[in-house]
Amino acid sequence: MFGVVIIDYGSQYTALIARRVRELGYCSEVILPTKSPTYVEPWAYILSGGPGFAGKVKLSKKLAESSKPILGICYGMQLLIANDGGKITSGDQRSFGAEQVTIDRKDVIFDGLPKNFSVWMSHADHVEVMANNWQVIARDSRGGIVGVIDQKTNRWGLQFHPEVSQTEHGTRILQNFCQMFGKKNWQPGNQVDFLVNSIKQQMTEDGLVLQAVSGGVDSTVATLLTIKALGKKRVRCVFIDNGLLRDGELKAVRTQLSQQLPNLVILNCQDYFLQRLSGIIDPEEKRKIIGKAFIEQFQQFAKGNNISYLGQGTLYADVIESGGYGVTAKIKSHHNVGGLPDKIGFSLLEPLRFLFKDEVRVVGKILGLSETVLQRHPFPGPGLAVRICGEVTAERLSVLRKADKIYRLALDEHGFYQQIWQSFCVLLPTISTGVMGDRRVRGATIVLRAVTSKDAMTAKVFPLPIDFLMSIADRIVSQIEGITRVVYDLTSKPPATIEWE
Repeated sequence: MFGVVIIDYGSQYTALIARRVRELGYCSEVILPTKSPTYVEPWAYILSGGPGFAGKVKLSKKLAESSKPILGICYGMQLLIANDGGKITSGDQRSFGAEQVTIDRKDVIFDGLPKNFSVWMSHADHVEVMANNWQVIARDSRGGIVGVIDQKTNRWGLQFHPEVSQTEHGTRILQNFCQMFGKKNWQPGNQVDFLVNSIKQQMTEDGLVLQAVSGGVDSTVATLLTIKALGKKRVRCVFIDNGLLRDGELKAVRTQLSQQLPNLVILNCQDYFLQRLSGIIDPEEKRKIIGKAFIEQFQQFAKGNNISYLGQGTLYADVIESGGYGVTAKIKSHHNVGGLPDKIGFSLLEPLRFLFKDEVRVVGKILGLSETVLQRHPFPGPGLAVRICGEVTAERLSVLRKADKIYRLALDEHGFYQQIWQSFCVLLPTISTGVMGDRRVRGATIVLRAVTSKDAMTAKVFPLPIDFLMSIADRIVSQIEGITRVVYDLTSKPPATIEWE
C-alpha cells in the first residue's frame, strides 16, 4: 500500500505524526533511519524531530538522493538544511512551548492559514546559515527561521511541531503536504488488515506464540489480532496472577476473556513476585524485577512447547517513555519494554507498538470486543507495585486494594468513570498524625489520581467535585485501618507522569 513513511530520529512525538497522517486518510509507517519500510511503499517522507542536533545523525544517502517529497520537522528540518550546506548552531534562540510565527512567503503548505498563528516549539538548536536553493517561508517572533522550502526538490522544513494539538492549524499543514502527492487510501477498518498482515510477515518461521494476557484492552486486542493472523492452534494465551492485581481482577479476567481467548491458562505466581520485590524501594528496580519475573515464568511455561515468540500488547507510549525506540530519552522503564532482561529466549511480537490507546480501542471495537473491556482504564503491567511508593508488602497491597475499590466504585456510581481516562490510588510511605476516637493515631497517606487524555503523551487533571472527594476521603479513612490522610493529585502531564512510579 502506498503512503507516507515517517523516519524516527527520536522525538517523543514521532508516532503522533503517523497518527495524524492516518486520521487524515493516508497510510503511514514509522521506521528507524537505518531501516527500510516493511509495509508501505513511500510516495513521500516525513522526518521527525529529535533530542538535539549535535551533528551525530546524518541524512542517509538514500534520503538525500531520493526524488520523493520530504517534510522535515524540527530536527528533521535541521538535517535537510545541514545536508545541503547550511549551518545549524545551538545558542540563545532556545524555544520550548507556545510561539507566534508569521508566514513570510505564500506557499501551498500554508494554504488556508492566517498570516500569523501560534505553534508548539521544542528545540535548542536553530538554522544560522541557510542552505543553497532553500528559501525562508516563515519566521518566529524574534525573526528566527521556522519554515523553509526547496521548490526544486519538493522539500519543506518546519522548526515547529504541526503534529501536536497545541499548534494551531497543524493538522491543516499536514493535510496540505499529504494531499499534494497522494490520494486518500486509509480508514479505521484498514487497520485490522494492516496489523494482521504485519503479524503474518513477522511470523515467517514455524512455532507457537505465547500471548501474554493482562485482561486490559491492549493485550486483548493484540491477542485477537494474533489469533486472526495465525489461527487458534498457534497461540497460547497465558495470564499471570502476580499478586499485584486490584480487588476482583482475576475473577473479571476469567469472566470477560475465557470465552473470547482459546485455552486461557492462569498461573498463580503471587509468592514468586512478592519474594523478589521484598525490600525493594527504587521504582526502576521494581519494574525491572517484575519484567524479569514475567519472563522467567513465561520461559518455564514454554519449556517443551515449541514456543518461539512472546506476544505483548505494547503501545507506542510504553516504547517512548522507556526510551526503547530510536534515540528517544528514557522517562521510565515499562516492564514490557525497558524492564525486560537482555536475553528473553523469545522473539517479540508486538503488533500495537506504533498505536495509541484510543486507536487500539477502535481496532478492538472492529474485532467485537465488549464495551466493558474497551473502556477499562489503563492498568500498568507491574500493577499495584508502582502505585505503592516504597516497599511492596502483602499488608500494604491489602490497604491499597481496599482504597482503590472504594474509589473505583464511587467513580462508577456517580458517573465519572467513563469521563476519565485513568484513575487510581497511590499509597505513600508518608506517615501523618490523625485523631480517631478521641485518641492520637499515626497512619499512611492515600493519593487519589484522575486524568483525561487522548494518547497518554499528555494528560490533564480531571476536575472531580470537592464534595465527592471529601466523601471518598471520609470513607477511606473510616473504613481502612492505617490510613489517616487522603489527598488529590492536581498535577498534569507534563511535568508529572500519569503514574507516580
